[in-house]
Amino acid sequence: GFTVNCPLPPGCGDEDFAAIYQRLLMPIAYAYRPDLVIVSAGFDISRGDPLGAMNVTEKGFSALTRALMEIARSCSMERILFVLEGGYGNFGLWSGVLSVLGQLMERDEKGVKEAEALLKSAEPGVAKEALVSALRVQEGYWKGLSD
Repeated sequence: GFTVNCPLPPGCGDEDFAAIYQRLLMPIAYAYRPDLVIVSAGFDISRGDPLGAMNVTEKGFSALTRALMEIARSCSMERILFVLEGGYGNFGLWSGVLSVLGQLMERDEKGVKEAEALLKSAEPGVAKEALVSALRVQEGYWKGLSD
């Protein structure tokens, strides 16, 4: 129950990833209550990455960063560590890193609100079956995920 997998089909984008974080990863993190959030920050899910086959944009990376920051605020006294892993497309790597840094610095109030809105309202598209399947598996370990 401590390894959470959600195998995704190609083409998943901002809404898919935000929904997975909101409905699967965040509830598990709140139940687990980590002392420190460590993020392996890879950007191969960026739109246009030659190997990732996903479609996450700067807005998606911003929303995922907001989710991780919220977990750190709620569970670990804001202790969060990002370790840059990379990506294979220069633009996706560059823009993804800037999105993450922008959220961490919280200087762009509009960008923060947009990221939070995406996270709260996201509906999975391509990833819907994968999310439902992962929720079923994890429900056996973490009660209340389907509520």
